[in-house]
Amino acid sequence: TEGAITSQSDSLTQLNNTLTRVGDNSPTKVYQSLFTELSVDRWHKTVANAATAAFSSVPGSISGATLTLDGGVTNVQWRGASSKLIRFDPSRLYKLSVRIQQVSVPAGKSPKTYLGVECFAEDGVTLVHVSGANTLSSSHYILASGIAVPVGVWTEYVTYVKGYAAAGVNGGGGAGTVADPKKLRAGVAYFSPMALTGYLAEGGVAALDYFTIDDVTDQVQIDATSAAVASLDSTVTQQGATLTSQGTSITGLNTSLTTTNTI
Repeated sequence: TEGAITSQSDSLTQLNNTLTRVGDNSPTKVYQSLFTELSVDRWHKTVANAATAAFSSVPGSISGATLTLDGGVTNVQWRGASSKLIRFDPSRLYKLSVRIQQVSVPAGKSPKTYLGVECFAEDGVTLVHVSGANTLSSSHYILASGIAVPVGVWTEYVTYVKGYAAAGVNGGGGAGTVADPKKLRAGVAYFSPMALTGYLAEGGVAALDYFTIDDVTDQVQIDATSAAVASLDSTVTQQGATLTSQGTSITGLNTSLTTTNTI
């Protein structure tokens, strides 16, 4: 009986771990990576070479499952993306978040990392890079572009995206803030999360903890409304204090007049 209970407990623990990796079902969640066999989408290489990607569990992970990207003994770069095509609505504000760690760096090497989205035209096949060309190079590296990710430390990169760049202007411009979000090249209809590690042929091992995309349009509007209401409440409170002060002054004046009339 004790053995059966222990076995059931182990099964429940495994089930709990599985459920932990299923992800956030929030209505604002546009995309959430799930680096397990349970995931519907798959991260695949978009450049053929000896680099590999494997499900893993790198210590310090928040999501409960990681994706290890390994340049191998030949120190090549790994470039790939999610198979998930996400419809881009230029009227919405998106928040993109990636948590990544450079696990190791080969001696004498300085691998760089690029994080962002691969963009596609309406057919879902034709690529649209920052200047509009149908090529993988110069993708929308809106989260990180040619950075040296800290070794042995989990680091999160966040940016905001909304709208199209002006006609003839390259995509990817903007500060990446709520007030000044990044913009995609005109003509983008779909996008997919992407990563490029070990660039340029510097290799090394990197690990992705999560890649999430949220539609925060409504939340930002709610926050702005709340801030406006709070400001109005503060103004009313200040006016109330002023009215109270004025009321006290009038009361004092009435008392003074009463005293004068008595005399």
